[in-house]
Amino acid sequence: MASDDVSKAGALGGSAADAISLATMIRAGTRPEAREHVDDTTAVDVGSVVRGRFELESMIGEGGMGVVYRAVDRLHKEMQDRDPYVAIKILNANLTCHPSALIALQRETRKAQLLAHENIINVHSFDRDGSLVYMTMELLDGKSLRSIVAEAESQGLPAAEAVPMIRSMAKALAYAHDNDIVHSDFKPANVFLTCKRQIKVLDFGLARANPIALPADGGSLLDSPALGGMTPAYASPQVQDGEDPTPCDDVFALAIVAFELLTGRHPFDYECPDVARIPAVKSTPLPGLSRLQRNALMRAFSAESSARQKNAGEFLLEFDGPSKVKRAALMGTAAVFAVSIVALWLSTPDGEPTVAFEDLAPEVRAQFDREVAEGETALSFGAAGINDALHYFSNAYELHRNNPRAVRGLETVGDRFLAMLPDADAATRTEVFGLLYCSDYLASYAPVAATCTRLLGQAQCASIAARCQTPAPGNSR
Repeated sequence: MASDDVSKAGALGGSAADAISLATMIRAGTRPEAREHVDDTTAVDVGSVVRGRFELESMIGEGGMGVVYRAVDRLHKEMQDRDPYVAIKILNANLTCHPSALIALQRETRKAQLLAHENIINVHSFDRDGSLVYMTMELLDGKSLRSIVAEAESQGLPAAEAVPMIRSMAKALAYAHDNDIVHSDFKPANVFLTCKRQIKVLDFGLARANPIALPADGGSLLDSPALGGMTPAYASPQVQDGEDPTPCDDVFALAIVAFELLTGRHPFDYECPDVARIPAVKSTPLPGLSRLQRNALMRAFSAESSARQKNAGEFLLEFDGPSKVKRAALMGTAAVFAVSIVALWLSTPDGEPTVAFEDLAPEVRAQFDREVAEGETALSFGAAGINDALHYFSNAYELHRNNPRAVRGLETVGDRFLAMLPDADAATRTEVFGLLYCSDYLASYAPVAATCTRLLGQAQCASIAARCQTPAPGNSR
C-alpha cells in the first residue's frame, strides 16, 4: 500500500479507495500472542513487543518510510490509563545503513515534539530497540484529506465545510512557521480529519529529513517525496528548481490542498505544478468563498515566491481578513445581552468603565470571562490566532467598555499586528490598518495612528479610517 493510499493517523488510517475508517481497521485486526523482544524489522509483526513496552495490536498502514501499527503502551496500561493506545511507526531497515539520515530524522522529530497545537498531531518519542528504529505518536480516529477528496468525486466540498478545514490547516502551519519549522511535505495524505471534525497535520519535516526515502511500489508524483522532501505534485516552482523548502513553499502546497477540497480535483492533475498553467488555475470559479478568501488563495498560487504570502500566518491574516473580524466584533454577543451592552456605550472621561464589573448581570460577567479566556488562548497560538484574538477581545470590550482586561488584550493584539508591518508589503499594511481602524478601541489607540502615519502617510490613514464605522461616543483615550 503506497504511503498516500493510507488514511493516516500519524501515517494512519483506512485506504482512500474504500474509505475504511481507522476504527473499522482496528476492529478487524487480530491479536496473536505477544513476542516479548524483536530487534529486526523483518521480524516485526502484529503481536511483537517493541522495547518491552509497545505491544503491536494491528497494522494500520504502510508507506515509503515504514509501517504503522496500533499498539498498547504497557506502561500506561499498568497505570490504568483509560486510553493506553498509541500509533507506532516502525521505520524501514535501510535507515540504519544511513546514520546521517537517522540523525536528521531524530532532530526533525524532536522539533515536531515541541509543536503543541490543537491542529498538529502529538509526537511522543523517537527511539530504537536494537536495530529497530521507531516513532510513537497519538492514535487518531478518522480519515485523511486524500480520502475525503476522493469521496467528493470531482465535485469538491461545500465552502461551508472546506473553509474551516483550510483555516485549521493554516493555523497548524502558521504555528510551525512561528517556531521556525517548515513542514516540507504538505499534502492531503499528511492531513487528518478526526471523527470529531478536528484537523490534525502530520509528519512535520520528516520527508525532508529522510533523503533516502523511496516511493512505495506503484508510487507516483502523488506519493514520492523526491524534491527537497516535498511531493512533486505539491512542490512550488522554487522547490522544483532545487531550492530548500521555506514557509512560503508550504503556503503554495496549502493552496493546492485547499483547491482540491473545494473542487475535488488537483489543479495540475497530480503533475508537477506548471507555471504556465497557474493563470488558468487562478480563473477557476470557487463558489462560496468570500472575495478576501479567494484573493488570499490566489495569491498563494503565485509562481514567484516574493508574490506569495511569506508564511501561513500571513496567509491566514489575508484569508480571514478584516471584514470577518469587523462583522463579528460589531455583532457583539447574543441578543439576550443587548440591553446590558447598550447601557454600557458611555464611559467616564478618564476611560474607566461606567458600570463596575461586579454590578453587571451574572450572565454578562460569565460571557465576558469566556471571551477574554478565548482571546488569551488565541494569543498563545502566535500569528495563527491573532485574528481570533481580536474577535474575542472585541466582544469582551463591547460587553464592558474600557474594562482593563479587554483593553489589555486589544492593545496586545494591536501591538502584535503592528510588529508584523515593517517587513510587510503595501497591500498587507493597508489591509491590517483597515482591520485595526475598524476596531472600536484600536481606532484611537495611539500606536496605531502613529505607525500608520509613518508607514502609509496621513492622507491614506484618514481614508482607511473613514471606510470604517464611526466609533461609538465616549470612547476617548
